[in-house]
Amino acid sequence: MDSKVVDRTLREQFWSRLKEQGFTSRSGRTAWRDRTTSVYTINVQSFNSYLATVLHTTTFSFSIRASVFYPAIARRSTMGRFVKDWQRPQEPHCQARSTIEKGIEQAGLGGDQAWRDRPDIWFVLADASNLAEVVADAAERTLADGLPWLDELADLGEATRRFLEVPNRFWGRGVMIEDFGGTLGSPKRLHSAGALAAERGDVSLLGDVVTAMAEEPYWVDHPADLERLQEELARLRSAG
Repeated sequence: MDSKVVDRTLREQFWSRLKEQGFTSRSGRTAWRDRTTSVYTINVQSFNSYLATVLHTTTFSFSIRASVFYPAIARRSTMGRFVKDWQRPQEPHCQARSTIEKGIEQAGLGGDQAWRDRPDIWFVLADASNLAEVVADAAERTLADGLPWLDELADLGEATRRFLEVPNRFWGRGVMIEDFGGTLGSPKRLHSAGALAAERGDVSLLGDVVTAMAEEPYWVDHPADLERLQEELARLRSAG
């Protein structure tokens, strides 16, 4: 078997179902759905030979990320210029990111390899004998778990709350469930919350975020993004 077999099965059983849900644009193993204030991203992550060896899996196996990109944050960030296409962002450039959990148990696979079943890796056997089952489960879990998560994060008020209040979550060491750009109160999280508050015209919250950012040493050395939010705060206050 080669990767073309996996790609064909994904196209027929995975991407076709996502297309029905509005993910009409796709390049390789990444698909996008446009929303008014955000872009949804679904990315099927494969493993090169090195990672497959380290993880004791196969190069045909994969993980799935469901993530949200907010142009409102990118417009107010110096990092936004590094994103080539805000309508078709790469998954690592998304500000809110999650990993889909599979719905099948795969303990004991891998023959003599030291494979330990993981919630974030769909193990595809080298002979592809379980490929249809694996892709079917990946599609079901993405639709059942990933899409509702994306819809929740499309609400800018809820997204702002999570940037400010919800800690990142992990399955054990280093296996990400949800990531919002750093630990609670980190510079990146504060900026994201402030940018969304500015987009929503929430002067009170934007003022609180700007005050908190101004107290962080990071923004003394990297003032550009803070200054953008301060300018927006002044503009909103004068307009109000």
